[in-house]
Amino acid sequence: MPTDVIPKFYPADPKQPQGEFAVKIYLDNPSIVGLLIGAQGAAAIYTSGGGFAALRKITIRMHSWINWLYPMPF
Repeated sequence: MPTDVIPKFYPADPKQPQGEFAVKIYLDNPSIVGLLIGAQGAAAIYTSGGGFAALRKITIRMHSWINWLYPMPF
């Protein structure tokens, strides 16, 4: 016989992004960079090397090429 109540696990809300965090990057001299209003990008924070770091570098490069070839109209 169980001696306690079995815990209930609720699934995560599918509308919330999973594993994504919003960050703000401050540039040293933003006037030199010359980014347009609404510009966006992808970044990665590497805490150690290895296969996952190499895979992330490849996916960021693919993301950049796809955005260059097929820009999203706004």
